[in-house]
Amino acid sequence: MKINKNHNKKRRIVIALSTVGFLVLVSVAAAIAVAQMANNDAQPNTPSDTAIPESKINLDAPTQEQLDAAQQKKEDSLTNDQVNQQPTSSLGVTITASNQNNTSSLLQIRTLIDAITRSGTCSLTLQQGAVIVSRSADIQAGPSNSTCKGFDIPLAELSAGTWSLTVEATSGNATGKATSQVVINAN
Repeated sequence: MKINKNHNKKRRIVIALSTVGFLVLVSVAAAIAVAQMANNDAQPNTPSDTAIPESKINLDAPTQEQLDAAQQKKEDSLTNDQVNQQPTSSLGVTITASNQNNTSSLLQIRTLIDAITRSGTCSLTLQQGAVIVSRSADIQAGPSNSTCKGFDIPLAELSAGTWSLTVEATSGNATGKATSQVVINAN
């Protein structure tokens, strides 16, 4: 029976030492993790060489020299934009629709211009024999091209039959033309 008691004491000592060792390892790991988190919080998100101390930021109203420089920069930007937006000598014009709308009694004509053009005009000419119907519309710029703002011709102005259709777009020194035919049906 004595042997069993010694064996139980040794077992208790081994379990106690194992538990203490495990607790020491967990405590050291926790201390390291806390130290790393504290270190990460202390570092700024931006590189320190680009950070400007608050004491060096000038919050005073701008001087006249700074205002003049900003105005000049703005004017240069606008001038460069106008130079970069100069139209070519030729515009691609496409007639995308020429539809007779009997509900609204209109001939609706729509176009597409293959350049971004901020200003200009479109001229529409419909001709059947000696009869000519003309309209004009402004050019409207879109994100990747332009359009004529559209033509809506009352059907009462057009007789039944085939009409020649010409749309000419002009912007600055650039022009483009598209032709087609449209058949007007009798109402």
